[in-house]
Amino acid sequence: MLGKLKHNLLLDSKIAVGVVVAILFVLGVLQVAQGFIDTHNYRDQFTKIIKEATGRNITIKGKVSFTLLPTPTIYIPGVELHDTESKNPIPSITVDMIKLDVPLAAAFSDRPSISGITLQRPSLEVERAEDNLIHWDWLNAGLIKALAGVNNAAPPALNISEGKIIYHDNRTGKEVTAENLNATITSGNHLGAKGSFITYGHSLEFSFNTDAIPAANATIPFTAELQADAHNTLHWQGSLDLQGDAPKIKGKFDLALQNVMDWTNAKPVERKQPFAIITNQFTRKTEEVKTLVPLKLTGDWSQDGLAIGINNMQLQGLNSTGTGKISLAWKSWQPFVTCEMGFKSLDYNSWQTFLSAAFKTASSDYANGDEQSGNPLPKDTQAAVTINADQVNIGAQVWKKVALSASLADRAVTVNRLSLELPGESALTLFGVISQAATNGMRFEGNIETSGKSLRQALAAFDESAADLPEIAFGAFHVRSNIFVSPEQVRLSEADVKLNDLVLNGGLVAYFDAHPRVEADVKLKDINFDYFRDIWRAKQKTSGQKDVSPKFDRGITFSWLNKLQTSIDFKVNVDKYTFLERKGNNASFRIFAKDGEIGLYDIHLNYPDEVMEGSFTLNVKSQQPLISLILNANAIDLGYFVGTPPDTAPPATPPAPEQPKKDATAVPDKKVWSEALIDTDWMDGYSGAFDISINKLTYGKTTVNRVKLQAKLDNKVLSFQNFTFDYWEGRCSILGSMYGGDVPGLSISFMLYDVEMNDMLKDLIDRDNITGKISASGTLTTSGVNMLSWVSQSDVKLVLAGRGVNVNGFNLQGVTDVVAVSRTAADVFNNVNAALVNGSTGFTIDGNINIKSGIMRTPGIRVQSGSIIGDLTGEIQLVPWTMDLSTTFQFPVMVSETTPTMTVQLSGPLNAPVLKTDTSSLEAYVAKRIISR
Repeated sequence: MLGKLKHNLLLDSKIAVGVVVAILFVLGVLQVAQGFIDTHNYRDQFTKIIKEATGRNITIKGKVSFTLLPTPTIYIPGVELHDTESKNPIPSITVDMIKLDVPLAAAFSDRPSISGITLQRPSLEVERAEDNLIHWDWLNAGLIKALAGVNNAAPPALNISEGKIIYHDNRTGKEVTAENLNATITSGNHLGAKGSFITYGHSLEFSFNTDAIPAANATIPFTAELQADAHNTLHWQGSLDLQGDAPKIKGKFDLALQNVMDWTNAKPVERKQPFAIITNQFTRKTEEVKTLVPLKLTGDWSQDGLAIGINNMQLQGLNSTGTGKISLAWKSWQPFVTCEMGFKSLDYNSWQTFLSAAFKTASSDYANGDEQSGNPLPKDTQAAVTINADQVNIGAQVWKKVALSASLADRAVTVNRLSLELPGESALTLFGVISQAATNGMRFEGNIETSGKSLRQALAAFDESAADLPEIAFGAFHVRSNIFVSPEQVRLSEADVKLNDLVLNGGLVAYFDAHPRVEADVKLKDINFDYFRDIWRAKQKTSGQKDVSPKFDRGITFSWLNKLQTSIDFKVNVDKYTFLERKGNNASFRIFAKDGEIGLYDIHLNYPDEVMEGSFTLNVKSQQPLISLILNANAIDLGYFVGTPPDTAPPATPPAPEQPKKDATAVPDKKVWSEALIDTDWMDGYSGAFDISINKLTYGKTTVNRVKLQAKLDNKVLSFQNFTFDYWEGRCSILGSMYGGDVPGLSISFMLYDVEMNDMLKDLIDRDNITGKISASGTLTTSGVNMLSWVSQSDVKLVLAGRGVNVNGFNLQGVTDVVAVSRTAADVFNNVNAALVNGSTGFTIDGNINIKSGIMRTPGIRVQSGSIIGDLTGEIQLVPWTMDLSTTFQFPVMVSETTPTMTVQLSGPLNAPVLKTDTSSLEAYVAKRIISR
């Protein structure tokens, strides 16, 4: 048993030794056989095939080697291809190592063939030459077929490991690189490709497969997939037709991007108004949290050579939804794009951000310094675009029925027509050219036309703060103008503007500085400035308002002015105008506005008989709006601003009886003083400074001349620093304050100089029998909610002096004459009253008057006519408008131990007093005179 075991071991070891020897023999034979394979033949054949197929020189820097194990393989290290006509020494393609899989039978043949090709670390450089073409027609299927050999039925499989493709533009120096390319390409009964690469920081995987290729040339169904960063996919399914000179492809595609902004250098989309986006810069900050902007695109794909068409396209993304078609064709490798899109909704901010960044990324001119020009439009691209959108969203604003027809060529966009509907039943149409500006950036030159029923609502589509503008002055409008837009400015020229019935023409420039500003020179002709007042009054009357005066109170909001980020400076010149219901020859003024401030400056209104000048500013930066007004005018009617006053007599002048009787009892007018609330709302919430000079100020039948007002309004207090005017043919001056609030009041000092008493008394009590000049000075304080309470609570101290005062119907000389000829006391009693009311008397007047709680009292007023001296005492009750005055006249001309006197008493209603006389002293004088005789 043991011997048999030894025998088997010996036998097995011999067999093992034999196997090893056989293997070594075979390896030796193969090693010897390798020496018989002519690698120079392969090298020469390989070089010849590439030279003939590509027309390019090939350089092999390494030693070509061959190995039969594990499979027959030829190794060609350090391969370079050069363009024989290029001056660029950089090779078209370099490969660290080419591995050629050779069939075993072909390895010993004088006609080499290849079954597989592996390129290790190849680098392909594709360049755009000076003729603006990309010459890579040498890289074709014929090259692969030639390498495979004529006896090889199936083209060899092509494997690429760690490859790189570089696109280089000789004109600009720009490079686009695809790195880490690993792929396997197969052909034969089926075409297939699968691999991956990295470009622009994105990792992409691709695959391509066809159905079985028919024996005869026919269409080949295929499917293709492209996946990027594991979240973005492109699925493509169709057919490939290789019967013609150029391949034809038809099919459907489905593109889904998780975030379209990842494929640009853009920031996440921000919600901005259109004018705020003009100077946007698109630089991505990695520290920012990304806002995902998905995009889904589907449609039918067709391709004939270099002509591509996309039809039945459905788009969802960038906050927009639309359909349309796109065609793309190349001529000399310059793309021509046509696009027709219809959007149900389109988000302006999203597309503006995306397209600006995409143009910047794609533009071939940025790499050679054209980036400084700010032109994102590609130089070698032509395009024609037609876009219609039911709705365009710009932040919170919505534009309706937007239509755009435009074309791109030579880095310029021609806008054939852009039309859109705006709020306020408005429409805008624009056409022109977008091109490179003379300085950095782009410019637009063209024409614009817009019209609508509400300018306020139309402006709010561009700046939401415009919604606070007054509706009455920003109604129906029409604008037609040339327009120029650049990064520095917007300019309107030869503009024709119609706002309601107001027609303007001129020019405007808006500057996009650190603080944007708008400047304009506006020319107007035959303008009715009264139009806006008339519209306001018509609106008030339509709404049932009796008060047509404009209201300025704390209820007015100026939020639009506080939000104004642009400085506005308009210079306006007017030829022929109507203002203040008067015709003017010409006018000029300047409108200025900026954040929190608006004003009219350098106002010059030239009338045939005068020049009106002034300025007005409103500053709302502080808690209380500040008004500043300077005005110098010859004549102004207040009724223009606040409406015509009621055509009634002054409040204290109801008709008096023609011949009042001494004992007549008149009923006082209880409505002498108005009980309507005094409106001081205009003082609430405002402060101001006023400097006003008006030569003639009228209101109804009242005329005030030479008005000079210098006043300050602050904290509901109007301070009269200098308030003078001519009235009642005299000069009046007021200093002090008027108070607003719930209970308005006055605290002033005043002076009347050489006032005509006839005018004054006629206005106050409807008496016209007293003439002459009177001067007075004093102080007045009062408060209350209406004129009645003002009078009732007034506190006045007054000193007066009158000269040349003549009282008609009061004849003291007649009294003297009657007494002189009277023979009895009865003659005095019977004749004095008759003589007193026939004729007139001249007086001088001096004295004091005090008013307290609505009662005017005088401690004594001296009235003198020649040697006759009178002392006026008593009171006038301003509420209810009655009087009780008594004057005792002394007659020194009547010589007596005691000077004779006469007392005249006026009592009753102030407008119709009862006159009584006491002539007892005169009667006694006459009686004594008779007795003495």
